[in-house]
Amino acid sequence: MKRIIDVLWLSMMAPYDTVSHAGGQTENYYLKKLANNRDISMRMLTLCKPEEVDRLDFEKYCIENDYYIRPRKGLKGNALRVYSWISKCFLWNKYIGFTPWDIHYGMLSLLRKNKDSIYPSIIIIQWTEILFLLDEIKKIWPNAIIIAIEEDLSFLGLNRKRDNCKSLISKIFFSIKGAGVEKKEIKLLNCSDFVIFSNRKDYDLARQRGLATECWAWTAFYHLFECKKTEQRTNKIVFYGAMFREENWKSAIWFIKNVMPLLEEIPVRLEIIGSRPNNKLFKYQNSRVVIRGYVENVGEELNEAMCMVAPLLFGAGIKVKVLEAMSLGLPVLTNNIGIEGIPATNRIHYLKCDSAEDYASAIRRLYKNDVDINTMAIKAKELIRQNFNYEKDADEFIGIIMKLLGRVNG
Repeated sequence: MKRIIDVLWLSMMAPYDTVSHAGGQTENYYLKKLANNRDISMRMLTLCKPEEVDRLDFEKYCIENDYYIRPRKGLKGNALRVYSWISKCFLWNKYIGFTPWDIHYGMLSLLRKNKDSIYPSIIIIQWTEILFLLDEIKKIWPNAIIIAIEEDLSFLGLNRKRDNCKSLISKIFFSIKGAGVEKKEIKLLNCSDFVIFSNRKDYDLARQRGLATECWAWTAFYHLFECKKTEQRTNKIVFYGAMFREENWKSAIWFIKNVMPLLEEIPVRLEIIGSRPNNKLFKYQNSRVVIRGYVENVGEELNEAMCMVAPLLFGAGIKVKVLEAMSLGLPVLTNNIGIEGIPATNRIHYLKCDSAEDYASAIRRLYKNDVDINTMAIKAKELIRQNFNYEKDADEFIGIIMKLLGRVNG
């Protein structure tokens, strides 16, 4: 006999308190806030990696759960990973190669396993890869209200990959894939009952591209690091992010190759901070470029730095690392991709840089104390405080869920 639950949360990546990537931290924050409301019964179905199993903490928060472990090692695991990677090239299938095979298989296995035991009033879908399974989800629970959470607009990231490609074949591939993903992404969002974005810019862009569903933009979770005022910061430049992500490690390499040679006359050092750095980074390591990898206290590292650089070549959505650095009052050097979704003004809240020469010039000015970093810090911190309040948004999120449940029960 099926048991009625209020919320079924479906996720491509397992959320837990020590998760390192920004999207997972935002998911974890809002999930745990919702679970803390004892008037709501919920169940979590998620995929996870083998090394994450011991980190899962659903029981601590009394969240019913089930998970599928994605094979990562051994003959079977490696074979599945290779096939899943190849499946990203299947532009002719109904997922346009966006939802890889192992994610498709793992989530559908969880859905089939749980379909006869629960009857959800609301289904929350986290990540676009899971949204692309909406037809299968609706076949199992046709009457559930669907909430889609968009960490970013996936087609935008694909289009930026296209623009960053050097080979004609790659440009054509990502052009076709981006167009296909955009059409399906907007269609499925319109098949949802409510959509949540992580920033207002994606909200507005989706509206421009044809989104008609009711939607809302919440604040992505970010760490409010303790600011310890220091009289003299070091000559350390920080690049910070999840360094296994392509948009981060490729952007870091671009900075090393194009900006660092322009700064040979001043004794600055680039430190790259973030978990699981791509192996290609290490060949660029020298006395002026240090690959730190994971660090325990990111706030301390940022507080000691002269500035943070985010010369992103592609990617989409709001950049949590920029929110964190600005909330700390650290000068941020970035481009349009890095600042998107944040209503900041160049030279007031941050320093806008497009070319290698722009970054080098801004760093020289900071080194020579030609920038009023104290005034910039005050204005940046105030901007973040006024515009990004995730605690308030968590309350609003719970209110939205309660309102939708009232629609079901009314």
